Amino acid sequence: MPNQLSKLRGKLEEGVKHSYAIDCADDECKAALTRAEPRPLEPPPCAATGAGSVASSDGARARLLVRATSPKHLVVQLSFIAFQEAMADYCPTFAQRRCVLSVLKAEIASLKAMEAKLTSQSAATTGATTGATPDVPSGTLLEEGRQESRQYMELGSRCMELAGCRLGEKATWLSGQMKRMIERGELTADEQRTVEAEFEEKLCRLACDRQGGKQTSPGAARAAEELRAKLETVRQAKPHVWRVKFEDEIAEHERRLAALLELERPKVPLPLAEVQKLSAKPRLLKELAEMKAASRGWFADGKAE
Repeated sequence: MPNQLSKLRGKLEEGVKHSYAIDCADDECKAALTRAEPRPLEPPPCAATGAGSVASSDGARARLLVRATSPKHLVVQLSFIAFQEAMADYCPTFAQRRCVLSVLKAEIASLKAMEAKLTSQSAATTGATTGATPDVPSGTLLEEGRQESRQYMELGSRCMELAGCRLGEKATWLSGQMKRMIERGELTADEQRTVEAEFEEKLCRLACDRQGGKQTSPGAARAAEELRAKLETVRQAKPHVWRVKFEDEIAEHERRLAALLELERPKVPLPLAEVQKLSAKPRLLKELAEMKAASRGWFADGKAE
């Protein structure tokens, strides 16, 4: 019987020989994620379905990221309500929300540029139809007209798509949320240093403008006073420390994986029931990698890319 158990344990170990190290470093977690089955593009992570979730011990584990879509695409395409939920779930920090705001502002600028291009193309087309016909073969004119029409339709379709994303409303709402975070003292130590430096630079510019006679209105003085009050609020606030998302679940998975590591290197032959527990290791690694990715949220590196 011991020999049979040893053979069986050897087969089971062979079945999981391509698993990953227990500490699940960043590269290994990424590898575990790439081995997971691809998830559908929809619904987005803030949808009210259970897609992408993993059941926790208390039955309340939160939704995980939909990896098939980039956060930059999601913040633009999500509905307004879903966008608000996503900010709470995946972008709780000031730095993350600043990245989202820069994405929204870039898309708003892109939309305005496309609308201006559509207007200029429409005016050019109108002028071309009323002007003299150039000495060009009719076939060439027809092909050029078709190409311009396709480009015009594609540009118009993109404009309509962005216009329906409520980009301005999202940016306005998010800016208000970020202002309230400053007022409530919800900035980390790094964020406080960044905001302090920005406020000090703005105050310096306002002072230079006053000395140069560029801004002498009561409104400019009031703006400087409000900025000094905000700066003092940031300086007086204690740095905020965010609790790690899925902290308890991550600790439980790491504990279970550590126990499996002991089973992989037994000092004596193990019962069949103990050996069979090794089959859970790939699933645990996959869930751990997903939870660590979700705990970081979107734009955790501070880059809006």
